[in-house]
Amino acid sequence: MSTQLQSLVEQSPKELEHNLVVAMRAVAHRTTGRAEVARALAAAEQLKAGLVISTEAEAARVADLVRQVLDGESFLTEQRREAEHIPQQMVKAIRAVIAEPEAVLAAAKKVGNDARVQYQQLVRRRAAEEEKRLREEAEARAREAAEAAEAAGEDIPPPVDVGSLEVPRTVAGGTGKMGTQVRIVATEVVDRDLALTNRDWFQFSPEAARASFQAAERAGNVKRPAPGESVLWWGVRFEARESAVNRR
Repeated sequence: MSTQLQSLVEQSPKELEHNLVVAMRAVAHRTTGRAEVARALAAAEQLKAGLVISTEAEAARVADLVRQVLDGESFLTEQRREAEHIPQQMVKAIRAVIAEPEAVLAAAKKVGNDARVQYQQLVRRRAAEEEKRLREEAEARAREAAEAAEAAGEDIPPPVDVGSLEVPRTVAGGTGKMGTQVRIVATEVVDRDLALTNRDWFQFSPEAARASFQAAERAGNVKRPAPGESVLWWGVRFEARESAVNRR
C-alpha cells in the first residue's frame, strides 16, 4: 500500500469526505478551465439575447458559434459523467467489502430476535399454567371453605378471585434491552364476496384492511387475536405477529 493511500485509509470518514469533496471540486474547476470549455464560453458570449441575422455570412458565423457551444456542452457532459462515476464506484467498493460482515450481523440479530420471541411465548405459557394452578387451588380451598361453612351452618364465603398474571414484555441485560411488539397483519382473503362488500377493500389492500381492523378493535367490534393466532373478520384472516424490538 502506497504512503498516499495509507494516509487516506487512516483518515476518519468525516476527514475523508472533506478531502474527497475538495478533490472533486478541484477536478470540476480543472474541467471548466479546459480549452474546449473556454472556446464554448467565448462563443456563448457572442450569442446574446436579441441576436438578429441579416446576411448569409452572419448566418454561417452563428452556425459555427452554436457548433462550438454544442461541442463545449458535450465535453462538459462527458467529463461530468466520468467524475460522477468515481463516487459510484467508491460506493460499490464499500458495499462489496461490508456486505459479508453485514450479513453475518443481520443473521445473528435475527437469531437473537427469534429466540426472544420464542422466550416470550414460553413466558406466556408458563404464566397461563401458573394461573391455572392458582385457580384450581383457589377453587379447591373455596370448596373446602364452603363445606366447612355448610357444616357449621354459616354463610358460604365468596370465592377468591384469581387475577391474571402480568407477563413482562421487556428484558434488560447489562447493556442491551429487548422487548416484543405485536402487529396485526391481513394475511389472506378467505371469503372474497364478503370481503368485497366493504367498499374500502374493493381492490384488496392488506394495509387498508389492517387499518379497518384496528378501527373496529378500538370500537370494540372485534377482538384482537393472541400473538401467533388469527381471527376471521369480514372474510379476511388477520394474524397477530409478534416480533422482537431492540431498545436503548
